[in-house]
Amino acid sequence: NLAMKEYVSVIGDSFSNLEDSLKVILRIRPPFNNEIEDLNYFEVISANQLNVKVPEGSWTSKNMKRLNNESSFNFEFSNIYDWSASQEKIFCGLIDGVVLDFLSGRNGLLFTYGITNSGKTYTLIGKPKELGVLPRTIDYLFKCLEKYNIGNK
Repeated sequence: NLAMKEYVSVIGDSFSNLEDSLKVILRIRPPFNNEIEDLNYFEVISANQLNVKVPEGSWTSKNMKRLNNESSFNFEFSNIYDWSASQEKIFCGLIDGVVLDFLSGRNGLLFTYGITNSGKTYTLIGKPKELGVLPRTIDYLFKCLEKYNIGNK
């Protein structure tokens, strides 16, 4: 059926476009003093790959051994930033995608996800001298409106 083939083709294109447009960015916050020894449980392998090791003696480790499974896992992200990354660097990494796409008339979504004290509010809002993604985005949008005289008659 030709109509069904065209529909499947369109759906297939949508999924490949979704993969290109969906970005997952990992920001690793600085460790608390009591977490310094835990730093050997993960390793940033490249700009987009992270290896996480299951802590020896943990419940998960015991179950993994029982099942003869691996004791470490690799995860791939669009980008990984460690705790040395500035708020500006995080924003600049996002501007290519969500913000410029928004200015081009496309929908965009940016949200932070993580456990309590993982740095979500800091990344999104920031501090007065270290503004986060949201105030930087709003500032950038207003500068674009002003630069291109958008909204003035």
